[in-house]
Amino acid sequence: MHRAGSPSWRLSVNDSPQTTSFALFVREALDLPVPPSPDTPPRRSSGKAYREVGLSAAERQQAGEQWLAWWRRLVKVDFRTHAPMPTEGDVHALIRARVAEREQVFDPPTFSALSDSPALQTAAVAVFEDFTRHSSRGRRGFDATLTRDVADALIAELNLSPDRLDASVLTIDVPGHWYRIPGPGTAICSLDLAADPQAAEKLLRAVFVSGLER
Repeated sequence: MHRAGSPSWRLSVNDSPQTTSFALFVREALDLPVPPSPDTPPRRSSGKAYREVGLSAAERQQAGEQWLAWWRRLVKVDFRTHAPMPTEGDVHALIRARVAEREQVFDPPTFSALSDSPALQTAAVAVFEDFTRHSSRGRRGFDATLTRDVADALIAELNLSPDRLDASVLTIDVPGHWYRIPGPGTAICSLDLAADPQAAEKLLRAVFVSGLER
C-alpha cells in the first residue's frame, strides 16, 4: 500500500467497533421497533425481546425511534475518531478531542449522553452488562491482495495519482451482503460481504470512487 518516497492509496478498516456493535446489540436484545431506513442494517433476529427492562409499550416505541438517530451519530463519530492521525501538530490534544467527541454519543455504563432520549438510555443501561459478557472479537476483513488489485485498477482506469484513493470502511456483524455509503470515502458493510471476493470488489470500488467527490 505504501511505497517509500511516492504517493500511496489508503484504506482504513475498523473491524472491531464497540460503539456500533453495542447499538446493534441493544436493537436485537430488546427487539426495538426501529423505523425503516436505508441507513438501518438488517436484523440478525426478530421476535420477543429476551430481556424485560421495565419499558412500557409507548417507551419501547420511543426507544426504537430514538435508536436510528443515535446509530447515525455513532457512525459519524466512528469514522472521525478512527481517521488517520496527522503527522504534525499536537497529537495528544487531538486524541483527547476524539475521546471527548466519542463520549458525547457513547459513555457507558450510565449513557448520560442519551439523557435527551430517556427510553433509549434505559434500554442501553439495562443490556450493557450482557453485551460485555457476550461480545466477541472473531472478525474478518478484506483480502489484502484484492484490495491492492482494486486500487491499482482504479488508478490505471481513471489515470489518478495513488493518493487520490483514500477510504474508510466500518465492518459490522449483520447477516447478508449489506452495505451503505453514508458519505464520500466512507462505507459500512457486513462481515459476510467483506469476505466475499465479488461483493467486496464492488464495495471497494464504490467507496474509493465516492471519495473522489470530496
